[in-house]
Amino acid sequence: MSAADFTPLLGEGYAFRDLIGQGGNGWVACMHQRSMDRDVAVKFLRDDRVELAPAIPGWEDLAFGRELREAFAGVPVELATDVKAAARAELRWGALAGCDPSLYLNLGTGLAAAIVAGGAVITGAHRAAGEIGYNLREIGDVGVALSERITLEEVISGKALAAAAGVRAG
Repeated sequence: MSAADFTPLLGEGYAFRDLIGQGGNGWVACMHQRSMDRDVAVKFLRDDRVELAPAIPGWEDLAFGRELREAFAGVPVELATDVKAAARAELRWGALAGCDPSLYLNLGTGLAAAIVAGGAVITGAHRAAGEIGYNLREIGDVGVALSERITLEEVISGKALAAAAGVRAG
């Protein structure tokens, strides 16, 4: 990608400086923010694929957004996590209508939340706002190797509750 690819995405208030990095889900570029006369790192995400769907093997290889846009030409397509999509629906038609700020907590196969503020579901700079399942459970987990940690989702999720029920039922 080049300056011609990045600059239109942010508008005239920014100028492309340098490509800092590239990963599986997008690019990080150094952009100059003219109004503040400072350089900022901006992550540009690819929205044509599913980055993490551990319960559905192979989805990370599917260009899901592109496939939907091609199948429904002319129809706006926006990808979101199941939890953020559910929170948007609740905000518009359901229990969160008129509740601002609010929090949508989803206990499903995993554990995640969606934060509502200013009439919108907050996605965050890396589209990870509310992704609490991989948070640590307690301060004692800080510094523990990833392979030895127990994440919040491992003790509070649909899977965790089903496993605990199975153990108790014997």
